Amino acid sequence: MPGYLNNIYWVRTNEVRTIADLKGKVIAVPARNSNIDSSLHTVLARAGLTEPRDYQLVEIRFPASLAALESRKVDAAALVPPWNVMAAKNPELKKLFDLGAAAGAVEAVLWVTTDRFIAAHRAQLVDMLEDNIRMRRWMFDPKTRFDAIRQVADFTKAPIETYADWMFTRDDYYYDPHALVDVARLQKNIEDMSQAGTVPANIDVQRYVDLSLAREAAARIGD
Repeated sequence: MPGYLNNIYWVRTNEVRTIADLKGKVIAVPARNSNIDSSLHTVLARAGLTEPRDYQLVEIRFPASLAALESRKVDAAALVPPWNVMAAKNPELKKLFDLGAAAGAVEAVLWVTTDRFIAAHRAQLVDMLEDNIRMRRWMFDPKTRFDAIRQVADFTKAPIETYADWMFTRDDYYYDPHALVDVARLQKNIEDMSQAGTVPANIDVQRYVDLSLAREAAARIGD
């Protein structure tokens, strides 16, 4: 979502100036066929770069990506919080591009299940979505935001200062307040990936989306 955090690729400041400079470089992705991997292929394809001819990908988990970049094991890496916050304090590193600015807004995180499961457990799923919508409001409410951050800090056993400046703000990822999927945005994402060759075929997303459960949950809260 424009105005919120998007996955950002970082590089060493003096070695990579443009996306085209990634030719011949080693790039870290968290996992093959992930959203970050597919979006990266789309961005680089638009710059005329294809794998493996022009660059090499390696799978490196998020907690190790910053260290891999700083130690020159890779030339570019997608850094998510809190590692992007750490990278911003290192003058030898810089942001090269974020996937939102390069590929458009991305609909990345979805709940997926089968028609059969929904039919058997619809009531429980709507209850879960109601709780989730209430949670989203609670964690972004200035009155309770730090309570939410404290829970994250306790769970991860990290100092609350690790999260205090950015979590549940516009420096964090966007959370739709009604837990809805933007179908048009998701359709464009699929079409872009299909055009770039990162997915085998385009599909009609609308056939596979059911927003009625989230809408029913939101209606219970009064929206």
